[in-house]
Amino acid sequence: MEGESSLLKSIPGMTIATGLSGFSLLARITESTKERVAALADLADAPQFIGLEALAQAGAYHVRFLCEFERQAVLLMIRNGRLPEEEMLNGRYEISGTLRSRSASVFAYEMSAVKSGKAVIEGEFVFAAVAYDSNLREEILKKHYEKKWADLRNG
Repeated sequence: MEGESSLLKSIPGMTIATGLSGFSLLARITESTKERVAALADLADAPQFIGLEALAQAGAYHVRFLCEFERQAVLLMIRNGRLPEEEMLNGRYEISGTLRSRSASVFAYEMSAVKSGKAVIEGEFVFAAVAYDSNLREEILKKHYEKKWADLRNG
């Protein structure tokens, strides 16, 4: 979140600590439907976990979009993940996510990052849509993510 030097919030049984301000890896969201999201990420000398984070960001933005920004999205787990052979990621990655199943509060996506026509990162990403509360404040987060979504959609 802009203006905060550190985010340290808790959800029952979970701690979110980015330590980053305004952290976004996505350059643009190129497609969004009820079942799919696609985005671009330009990475330079990024370790593998940054690639995973880019996929998680795309999926989380899509969950918020589907919930009309009335709920926050939290990554619960990554299953059947495959990391790239390269230790450092460089270049433009085409990120895509297909919603495979969902309930009122849990969303499962098949996510991938493709570079030069080859899938380099893949996995099933599972998110929870949680209500805003005193730790995840709606008056800050809802507006922030609505604006960020619009900015990413407009390139």
